[in-house]
Amino acid sequence: MESKVLWVADMQFESQNRGLSSTMDTSPEFGGHNKGPSPKESVLNAMSVCSGMDVVSVAKKMRLDLKSFTMNAKAETTKTIPRYFSSVHIKYLIEGTGVAEKYINCVVLSMTKYCGVSYMISKVCPITYEIVLNGTKIHEDQAKFLLEVGV
Repeated sequence: MESKVLWVADMQFESQNRGLSSTMDTSPEFGGHNKGPSPKESVLNAMSVCSGMDVVSVAKKMRLDLKSFTMNAKAETTKTIPRYFSSVHIKYLIEGTGVAEKYINCVVLSMTKYCGVSYMISKVCPITYEIVLNGTKIHEDQAKFLLEVGV
């Protein structure tokens, strides 16, 4: 995995990965122009997308009828320097048909086994999550990664 980052202007940077480009910036209060998410926002986005890809992949393997899927993530940051995440909460909003336990299993597998970005963040702060299926909260927990030695 490689990244090339180019400073554009002020606090705006362009990242290049595999020939693809993305922009990061910050808000005007920190010298930016809102041209893209901040680095911490990008980490929060990456964690959500990583977990979301797990959920979609497992749901497909379970042949679940996933109609709609949104994740809302919120990170609290410390007041120290450097500022870093002190806690993260992810709300999984799922619309679909099928057994609720199977949807729970999709998310739990992501938050205990598959999501590498969440695993890295969990080393710094707790990640809590809740699952809402068709408008009803069906589960809540905290990410607990169980790595097997030698695997």
